[in-house]
Amino acid sequence: MNQPVPSQADTKAMPSSSDGQRRTVRSGAGQAGFTLVEIMAAILIIGLGLIVVAGSFDTFRTLSRSATKQETATQQAQRELERLRTLDWGQLEMNGTYASVANAKDPRSGISGTSYAPSADRPAEPLVIGDPPAAGDPETRLVDYEAGSWTEDGAKGKIYRFVTLASDTVCAGCPGQDYKRVTVAVTVDDALGAPQRFWAVSTLVTDPDSAKQTNLNTTPPPDPGDGSGATGVYYLTDRQLKNSSPFDPAPAVPSASHNVHDAPAKGGKRPDFLDTEAPKANADGSAPPLYTYSEDVAGTYPGGGAIQAAADCKTGADKKKEHTWITPALVAPAPFTHFRVSGDVSLTLHTQTADGLAHDARLCFALYDATLKNDGSINALTAIGQRVISNTDPELALASWPTSFADGPIELSFSFVPAITAPGYFLSSGHRLMIGLTVDDVGGGPDLAFAYDNSDYPSQVVLDYFPE
Repeated sequence: MNQPVPSQADTKAMPSSSDGQRRTVRSGAGQAGFTLVEIMAAILIIGLGLIVVAGSFDTFRTLSRSATKQETATQQAQRELERLRTLDWGQLEMNGTYASVANAKDPRSGISGTSYAPSADRPAEPLVIGDPPAAGDPETRLVDYEAGSWTEDGAKGKIYRFVTLASDTVCAGCPGQDYKRVTVAVTVDDALGAPQRFWAVSTLVTDPDSAKQTNLNTTPPPDPGDGSGATGVYYLTDRQLKNSSPFDPAPAVPSASHNVHDAPAKGGKRPDFLDTEAPKANADGSAPPLYTYSEDVAGTYPGGGAIQAAADCKTGADKKKEHTWITPALVAPAPFTHFRVSGDVSLTLHTQTADGLAHDARLCFALYDATLKNDGSINALTAIGQRVISNTDPELALASWPTSFADGPIELSFSFVPAITAPGYFLSSGHRLMIGLTVDDVGGGPDLAFAYDNSDYPSQVVLDYFPE
């Protein structure tokens, strides 16, 4: 009798004497599986992945808390500075002084006797410490040197106030002082009350009765009408010059985001305005929203204006690669006929990389003598000087360009040799000073963003000039 011949599939399913159980488990389309070793390896890999993800979340939370603390501290400092700016010249006196400390994370480390240097790259200036009032007289020294405490959003720290005298850097031997520098430094403290680091903001106030009109003197218009006049401290705004006289835009708070204004230095474009008034807070003391002034420039920056990088800072009149701001017309008081521009500049810029990532960066700052056409566009430009600013400069000494506005502003002072005359550039009465910012893409440098025209981010430039 013939026996049935096993099929090929039946043959594969039959165990052999050499590998019986292994073939029974592993062979056949419906019996595939994993060994115990494979399952354990998979569990180990998944567990390691979960540990890495959990660590990433912890790091993100830590960085987020740090950025929040920095932003809160900067806001505290700016609010206190705005309050001090409302005081009269004679009231801007400290009612005592701090003892110096060695901890560089404490703003009192800048104290040396009766002088104060807000940072290592700034020279020490004499503190303004008033005399106590006579018995029965009111207190007129309204800058309290005692450190105040603050607490907000889980962060805490102290507020320190400094007033110093800033001397004229050009007119040697002239009587009197030019201005007072008001500095507010805010610390963020650890759980034991020790400062982790501090952030400082400052402004310059001119003596309205000074016999000397030098560094910070300006045009009669605009004048606040309170006898204080205007100064050479200018705040960057999002307000473009008007296209008819008077060209200077009226004070306004930004109210909407938009694309980049047509504001490069060439090509008949109108620059934005440099205002002598600091950006205003809301009536309740809060800051207005930070709108975006360059929606057509990509990035993760939370607002403000971004500038695209360009080779060697050469923009080719591309409005996305250069931003310019211009002062009011500078009218020399009689009997003077012009201003002498020394080339000394101080910058306070709230800035970050546009993509929010750490990069080395180079910012080009230019200063111009400018006149306008009848439509408010640039008529003629003469370059006075240019300075390239890098995060690796000794004045900044930053590992990278700031990656968040919450990191606080970059601050530096510098001088460049004016283009025309070594003692200074002579600016005709009625002309304006214009500044331009461009970004160098050397080494693939990043686009940079700048926050301004906002009470939390009062980016400013101090220009040094005086009538002759």
